[in-house]
Amino acid sequence: MKVNAALSGHDNNFNLLRVLAAFAVLYSHSYALSDGTGAGEPFRALLGMSLGGIAVDIFFIISGFLVCGSLLRRQSPVDFIKGRFYRVFPALLVMVALTVLLLGPWLTRLSLSEYFASKEVFKYFYKNATLFGGVTYKLPGVFESNPYPFAVNGSLWTLPAELRMYGYLLGLWLLLGVLRNRRLQAFYIAVVVIFLAAVSLRIYGHFQFSEEDVTLRLLSMFFSGAAFQVLARHVRLDTRFFLLGLAFLIVSVMDRHAFFVVYNITLPYLVLFLAYQPSGKLRGFNRVGDYSYGVYLYAFPLQQSTAFLISGIGVWEMVALTGILTLACAILSWHFVEKPSMAYGKVRMRRAGGQALAVS
Repeated sequence: MKVNAALSGHDNNFNLLRVLAAFAVLYSHSYALSDGTGAGEPFRALLGMSLGGIAVDIFFIISGFLVCGSLLRRQSPVDFIKGRFYRVFPALLVMVALTVLLLGPWLTRLSLSEYFASKEVFKYFYKNATLFGGVTYKLPGVFESNPYPFAVNGSLWTLPAELRMYGYLLGLWLLLGVLRNRRLQAFYIAVVVIFLAAVSLRIYGHFQFSEEDVTLRLLSMFFSGAAFQVLARHVRLDTRFFLLGLAFLIVSVMDRHAFFVVYNITLPYLVLFLAYQPSGKLRGFNRVGDYSYGVYLYAFPLQQSTAFLISGIGVWEMVALTGILTLACAILSWHFVEKPSMAYGKVRMRRAGGQALAVS
């Protein structure tokens, strides 16, 4: 089966993959948040990268694939921006408000008057709810004595990066608008070129520099997904190719440098194969809901809270306890915030489209 044939419906495993990736981040963060270093994370020792880092890469691959598909279907910059807004910001705003108004006052070492008088409270709310100028991690007097001190929600660092990827993709679409009838073809070519260049530069940088460029890493993953979207008619989802790529990846574990190269080349195909090929009962997860964003938003502050309230909590105790609490918050977030806000956004866009047609 080719990817474009799979794209004809919404029956896929993206929700399942994303929620598994979100819990992988929770698992990985539990090492750092329970001991302050994260040095014991087994994947980091084996592969040179954490399971949480791999999960973030998977998120960006999926995001690039789906967001690029959304842009190509709508071909409207305004609708594209509105769609991204209703998906990202309502749930983010609720989480930030709950953190500032409930979690912070409960766990701060300061009095309530001192807490709310601090400029850090307003800064935390404003920056993290809007993502203007990046994010901030500190609330006054909160988590100061934790093994991993001060950071209230360290997971938020990826959100500004993801918004930048949306901006790059939309900017490319707008820039190529000057080509008119040839815009679509030029967009396809540009997306693939950016993907190939980013992956090549990332592999080159791995061998030449001691520190990795995080922006380049996320760019390569996001545009790998976008490239698979524009090449959907040409990519075959074949079990033999999947098993071959998986075999190369497993064998390459023996050498970190080899693993890094094979990982960057094979991961996008492996992710998209798993998104579309395994079927049967797995697809029933789609009826449950998309809880991944809620898990992403609530896991870190809940993990920090357990580390604060239960001194010396171990990794697996944190994973178990916060896993249950995070899932509960994610379920509530999906059913009462995310799903309604996206439905509202779709209604608004349909109305706006109808009004535009009426005017024209």
